Amino acid sequence: KITKMAAAESTNSTAGNFTPEEFESVMKYLVGHKVKLYPNIHVPQVCGPARILPKEEIYMTTVGESCPFRAGMSFVVGGALGGFIGLFNSSIAPHQTTVQMST
Repeated sequence: KITKMAAAESTNSTAGNFTPEEFESVMKYLVGHKVKLYPNIHVPQVCGPARILPKEEIYMTTVGESCPFRAGMSFVVGGALGGFIGLFNSSIAPHQTTVQMST
């Protein structure tokens, strides 16, 4: 019984393995090639007719999508929003409320 199971495991383990050539052909079929013919030309197809973007627009898109720019913008906008909420809360003047607060 044990020899039959070992023989079955050995046939099953070789059935799922690929040779390097087969693996390469399967990977090319599933993944495809990653060659970009024109890597620096972005052609948007969403809004209106397709056009080639100028270098300035590509540069601004790259800057806007960069992590340091987003981190800096979140720092500035978050600070401004926090300051606004803090000023708003301080203008409520909690010492003029009608409910007595116990200490």
